[in-house]
Amino acid sequence: MKNIVKYSTVALALLFIGCTQPNPTVPPIGDEIVSAETKYSKIKEDINNMLIVFYGRPISIFIAEITNKTKESADLPTNISDIVETSFNEIGEHVNVIADYNKIGEKQVYIIHGAITEYDVIEERNNGRNIDVEAGKGKGEWIVDGGLDRESKITKLAINFNPENMVTGSFVSKSSTANKITIYQNSSASDFGFSIFGSGFGKNESITRSQGIHSSITVLVDLSVAEVLGKLANFPYWLLTKGKVNRTVLNRLTDRFLDDKLHQKLYKVSYLLSLEDSQVEATRVMTKSLENAIKRYKLAHGMRANLYLSQQFYRSLLGG
Repeated sequence: MKNIVKYSTVALALLFIGCTQPNPTVPPIGDEIVSAETKYSKIKEDINNMLIVFYGRPISIFIAEITNKTKESADLPTNISDIVETSFNEIGEHVNVIADYNKIGEKQVYIIHGAITEYDVIEERNNGRNIDVEAGKGKGEWIVDGGLDRESKITKLAINFNPENMVTGSFVSKSSTANKITIYQNSSASDFGFSIFGSGFGKNESITRSQGIHSSITVLVDLSVAEVLGKLANFPYWLLTKGKVNRTVLNRLTDRFLDDKLHQKLYKVSYLLSLEDSQVEATRVMTKSLENAIKRYKLAHGMRANLYLSQQFYRSLLGG
């Protein structure tokens, strides 16, 4: 079923590559939502916990210059390194953001290269008529019906990350990210209101154009930070971003599970169960609540309700 939203500000509709998109919601008029905070900001504590459970040690990051490599210079900042650095730094104590390149030393460090790679207006109208926009192509279809005062634009924005292993001096295989959004904008000459459909984030009041661009960049940065860390540290980031399962990371996780000791298996299984079952806490020992949670999960997913920690059971918990 299509969700229809009628408004006359702006819509930033998230069309992440490989991501599942929830139903769009528009926050009530007057809701105060900080422009630098997204739904991906809210999962940063869980990213830190995943690093503890699956990686087992802090990960060191250095942010190279993340610049605007598009031809558009009027709307976009020339450098977004500060936004990227802030996003990494907000995750927690298991992400060590190195501020000075000269102090990297011999330790294992991943250098994050990246850029704004696309900012293209794919449709523009200023004839004062209404516009209907369909998006989603079967993944939670949306219709945006906006009354136009002065102009209407549909713009694509993309940000890429490409991590380098400081020790080897080479880019890390299968760890790059490439995420984009499509911006549906209706605005008057003096206002730039916006909502980000599919993200649970937005503003309905009028804001400046630069704030709207900053917020859309922040959404992509927060998502990309979660994804690139998941690929580097091999944890199931898609359980937090609700995106597509990364088969490379999934296979690494399930292969490693075979060699894990019992307390390591229990820790990973209990943590994964705790994401959806409030009665479970991450633990390295078998508790009664964990026993019950394992049996409940297996029954719900057509498995024998025993306590055997099989690779099939683990893969299912990972979304595979």
